[in-house]
Amino acid sequence: MQEVMQKRSLGSVIGGTVLGLFVAAIGLVFCIALFNGWLRAEETRKWVLADAIITHSELREGQFSPTSPQTFSYHIEYTYVVDGKGYQSEQVKRVNKKSSHRHRIEKYVERYPVGKATEAFVNPNDPTKSVLEHDTRAVLYTIWFPGLFVVAGLGIAVASLKR
Repeated sequence: MQEVMQKRSLGSVIGGTVLGLFVAAIGLVFCIALFNGWLRAEETRKWVLADAIITHSELREGQFSPTSPQTFSYHIEYTYVVDGKGYQSEQVKRVNKKSSHRHRIEKYVERYPVGKATEAFVNPNDPTKSVLEHDTRAVLYTIWFPGLFVVAGLGIAVASLKR
């Protein structure tokens, strides 16, 4: 009987440790993904400014399939000059937005009318890459949530080992 109890407790130690490490690993994966998103958002803040002119600005409508909802996107082109050489880009942000809400996309078209003089953030290592707006840093503010899974998972694993 004692031998059976020892086997069960060894199994629960191993099971609890594995479960805890698994939960911690999943949380860590999401923490790393959020941190990488923050690093990408920070990267453009180190890029150099260049004067830009909006050359094209329109709202586009689309539909993936006849049964899917209507989607809206913007198409904004601009030119800019770096070291005396002209470039053209369509990137407002690192990933241009699409939405099923027309008014959200119209804001971008209104913000960047044709002929508007603005500034672009240009990658100093590759001047063909530029954006008009930085990505949000908010991803870093949410890292606490998967961090809870890391802490809880490690707590489960440690508690299982202490038994």
